Amino acid sequence: MSDTQPDEGPTHEGPREEGPADERPTTEIAADAEIAADAGSAADDRPTTELADDAVATTEIAPGEERPEPPRPGRGRAVWALLGGILFCALAGPFVFYFGFWRFEPTAQRHVPAGTVFAVRLDARELYLWKPFREHLLPALVPPPEDPTRPSLLARIRSNTSVDLQTDVREVVIATPDAQRWVVLAGGRFLGSTRRGPFVDGYERAVEQEPGAGDWVRDGDLLVAPFGQVIAQADDGTILVASNADLARAALPATEDYRDLWLSSAGDVSFSLLRAALIHLAATHRGGVPEAAVLDRADRVTGFVNLEDHESKVAVELFPLADHTIEVFGADVEKLVRRLGADAAAPADPKGPAHRFPAGRALLAGFFTKAKVQTRGSSVLVTGKIGKEPAEAAAAELAAHLGARRLH
Repeated sequence: MSDTQPDEGPTHEGPREEGPADERPTTEIAADAEIAADAGSAADDRPTTELADDAVATTEIAPGEERPEPPRPGRGRAVWALLGGILFCALAGPFVFYFGFWRFEPTAQRHVPAGTVFAVRLDARELYLWKPFREHLLPALVPPPEDPTRPSLLARIRSNTSVDLQTDVREVVIATPDAQRWVVLAGGRFLGSTRRGPFVDGYERAVEQEPGAGDWVRDGDLLVAPFGQVIAQADDGTILVASNADLARAALPATEDYRDLWLSSAGDVSFSLLRAALIHLAATHRGGVPEAAVLDRADRVTGFVNLEDHESKVAVELFPLADHTIEVFGADVEKLVRRLGADAAAPADPKGPAHRFPAGRALLAGFFTKAKVQTRGSSVLVTGKIGKEPAEAAAAELAAHLGARRLH
């Protein structure tokens, strides 16, 4: 955005408005008299306004009559400039907010490493507007400092990098090539100011002040944590956290590999699973859920979630392999959806991990039980909704679980 202010208008003034003689300053009367003497021209050759001025110049001002103070030049222009500025802000303000703050160029997807089989993209802006995340999950992810007299880690990061992770992050992409290694990619307004230096350098200074942080090691452009995770920043500003150095180096250059995922760059939450991930899921759950065998015949699965406080919408699209009949594939997908709904609604095994998430199971039961399965030309679409109460309960449950893990 340019810092140019609205024009105040032309600097010259228009023709003076005629008025009574006693309203003209003495300096103007003298000036008219001098001009008339020097010009020596006939009155009918001069403009009408000047003839009127001559007539005013010969008029005597009655003694003792109080003359009003002449208007101050520029006061009218200042008022119009103020009104023009207010109007400009009223019209241009939304555009300034959108282009200067809300709008950004998505870059995180470009750093999804080759070989990724599962990825999910979160729109941080929309996620923050979602009440369950803002009230439950965000406090668990960004807890207050244990020592209120010391700045928090986020505050020190902001101070050392000029990047506010709570407001500058616009998108987050989580990707994995094998369900073991992973990388988190954050895109946003990280290179929008000349005040912002390299993020990794500032982050290193910030963690040096963290009690018990251990020894962080620099490896070229990478910052390696004591526990092996790596932090780096790409040339376009994308910040990445990877499970190891090899995956971090693979994610640093921007590539076109993300196009294989068909991962949406818009929407609140979008995700994609490729065939290798689907085969792994089918093999893992075939014993307990025989209907999961349909995933062996799927080429890819994509989907998105639109988060709303009152009711969120979910859509999942499954694409079969080319040699499979879409009608048979669709019927088997519907069997899997109904089985998942029944399993989620059934009592959980008290010895298994699922019993710790009753609210999450209730959310899944409500979604899969009422989901609609539609067979289309080359895919099967599963759509459903998540209500306000199940979403808030599941978010609170997950926040409590995150808090417990952090304490241990």
